[in-house]
Amino acid sequence: MAERIDSSEEVREIALIGKALSNPIRVQILRFLGDQGSYCGDLTERFGLAQSTVSHHIRILKEAGLIQGEEQGTSTCYRVVPERCEHICRLFSKTFKEIAGIAP
Repeated sequence: MAERIDSSEEVREIALIGKALSNPIRVQILRFLGDQGSYCGDLTERFGLAQSTVSHHIRILKEAGLIQGEEQGTSTCYRVVPERCEHICRLFSKTFKEIAGIAP
């Protein structure tokens, strides 16, 4: 079996996504936003967290490209980025098939 060498960009991307999804609150936020389509309300009330905590989780999800925020007046509306989620599904599927030795 030939040794496979990952591109460092792909490895960094997987690690970034893993970090974003490693916290249950971030997964809950992502699922909530996915269910809503777009959400402009107060996430602190929804999740019972301090504003600084919500901001931290939102920042990590945005850095991973999973969500986007758009300013609307004095609030920000957040939404899931479906194209990015589809890319992540393909990336993880490919990666885990390679790990398991399943032909892509």
